[in-house]
Amino acid sequence: MKTKKILAILLIVLAGLLAATNVSASEADFFKGKTMTFIVPHPPGGGYDRIVRSLALPFQESLGLRVIVKNMPGANGIRSGNYLYKAKPDGLTIALIPGTTLILPVLDNTEGVSYDFTKYSFLGRVTAEQKIFYVNPKGRLQSLDDIVNSPKPITYGEQGVSVDPFVFMAGLKFAMKLPIQTVVGYSGHYAVELAIMNGELDFGLGAVGSRYPKIHAGDLKPLAILGEDNPEEPEYRNLPLLPGKYELAPGGEQVMQAIKNINGAHRVVTAPPGTPEKRRQLLEDTLYQSLNDPKVSKQWKKEGRVAKFLTGKEYKQLAQAILDNPPKALLDAWQKEMKKVKY
Repeated sequence: MKTKKILAILLIVLAGLLAATNVSASEADFFKGKTMTFIVPHPPGGGYDRIVRSLALPFQESLGLRVIVKNMPGANGIRSGNYLYKAKPDGLTIALIPGTTLILPVLDNTEGVSYDFTKYSFLGRVTAEQKIFYVNPKGRLQSLDDIVNSPKPITYGEQGVSVDPFVFMAGLKFAMKLPIQTVVGYSGHYAVELAIMNGELDFGLGAVGSRYPKIHAGDLKPLAILGEDNPEEPEYRNLPLLPGKYELAPGGEQVMQAIKNINGAHRVVTAPPGTPEKRRQLLEDTLYQSLNDPKVSKQWKKEGRVAKFLTGKEYKQLAQAILDNPPKALLDAWQKEMKKVKY
């Protein structure tokens, strides 16, 4: 009798495994020979663009389809977020979303947002790059002390007021009492870097990987890291971690913690809301495999970029936690800074 029961259970388990295999095969068959659009929320050439193009080939090879990379800059990521939200949920349109840039406008009720961030079909976070202070190696600012103790305002440049470095800088300005005048309206981080190299701006703040090439070429100099621990690159390990030794203003600790939490929601690949779960899971598995592809790993290492994967479920929990507990001190600093910028 016991043997019959065990056999019955084994048959049920086997049937379930076969069914799951058939479903997986069916989902994989859906993609074969089709065309996928992989959206980049910024212009060609930047960090987001390089990440998507590095992942496009392994996606093609794994799913047996053609991947078209579509750059869709505008409104600091909101345009691409709106587009993806309304796209057909068949798994053939995905995007590398700047999570921090999209969560913050939702918290702030920014005009033009027509999506519910929590309803996206997240495939997984690919990286959460720490931010770095960088300057002209021949400029007047050569240390973090030079910035903190500057007797006159120093200029920092950015694309717009909704990108995460601007928000973080607003928080740092408040928490560390930095003498900063922010200038916005640059077309992208390349334009900001060029302005620093030409002496038009004093310094910048941005993702480590995107600055890696110019730092290694000696065109830019790193001064400090904004994050919980230093990057894996040996040459950055001795840089001070913000806020370091500097005394914080009242409420500054909450701002610094909020910055760290929100930066954890950095770059996530997602599909439109309503994407069938089994298809979403297949895409998540493909994303994870692509991040571990030797060619991708080699390229990312060359660019100073480190993969920090979170599953779609883990990422959704992270984003929801931020939305459920709005960082009021950081949002207040952001609002105040938006009124003081120069264009």
